[in-house]
Amino acid sequence: MFEVGFVGSIPNVLRRGGIFRFRRAVPVDLRTRMRKCELTRSLGTASSKLAKLRSRKLYIVSEKVFDVVRARPMLKNTQLAEIVKDFYETVILEENRFRLKGGSISEEQRQGRITYHGTIIDEFQGALARNELDRIKSTNKI
Repeated sequence: MFEVGFVGSIPNVLRRGGIFRFRRAVPVDLRTRMRKCELTRSLGTASSKLAKLRSRKLYIVSEKVFDVVRARPMLKNTQLAEIVKDFYETVILEENRFRLKGGSISEEQRQGRITYHGTIIDEFQGALARNELDRIKSTNKI
């Protein structure tokens, strides 16, 4: 069962068993196409501060994904699923790799990463608009 309460101060975040989760409703006009009513993802942390940072990233990504789905109605489900999967994994894997090195990031670095990932999504969206599917690669390899 999801616990709300304390996490009400962090938009799109719920806590389950002490671990925070990102949860966002898929817009009504995209539910049939995406075959989902909501996007959910473990944030992999019990820290409210880290959950807030990760949820912001995922919110931005979800907006970009919704834009891509609207712009490319002929996009295959497997292609869409791969873009979403890779990016969500990258957000979490990137922070885990950095944390394993014993580092922490400043607000400026965090904003830079958000901008960088937004740019990647914009490039993917442009490639999709031009039907240049070969230019879309896994973000785990970038």
